[in-house]
Amino acid sequence: MDTRENILDLTFRTLLEEGYEKVSLNSLIRKSRLTKGAFYHYFQSKDELIEEVINTYLISQIEQFARELEKGKGSTTEKLSSMAERIEIILGHLFPSGSEEQVSDFFSLLMGVARDNENIRKMEKRTAQTIITFICHIIDEGKAGGAVRDEVEAKETARLIYYSVRGTMMEWALHKEGSLRERLDGTIKGFLSLIG
Repeated sequence: MDTRENILDLTFRTLLEEGYEKVSLNSLIRKSRLTKGAFYHYFQSKDELIEEVINTYLISQIEQFARELEKGKGSTTEKLSSMAERIEIILGHLFPSGSEEQVSDFFSLLMGVARDNENIRKMEKRTAQTIITFICHIIDEGKAGGAVRDEVEAKETARLIYYSVRGTMMEWALHKEGSLRERLDGTIKGFLSLIG
């Protein structure tokens, strides 16, 4: 890993351990064992650093997930059902230990950071639109193939699916009840039964 990647990795791990509010650039500089000048060469502010961490560790993964979702083989049902599996793969990449506590803490962290940072809210909105567009294409394919009823409004249904999946993940993070995968599967199967 190069210095920039080391800083991002250190920041990601520190955010999970200490939370957004407790992380300061000075503490990250100390932990990185870089001089202030060397550190600031890569990141000028805490917000810039946090934005890059979220972009690197989450947004880019989600956008790749959306592209794979649309290009995936299979029926509309199979493509939409694979969402839970793909989310699990992303989380497994971020948290190789498989700790549900870390995943839950990460979702809580994201909610707090997005609340306080306009650029992260914009990234999240852009990412949401990307995923909604891909889900919409899948629904349109399903309509063309007869797997989805003609009267289903693709764009609005795609928005509902996205925000329901997102809400399921956030609700799970807050209450930590049951398996995230099972909760996501249930949400997606519920929508499939409504649109088919």
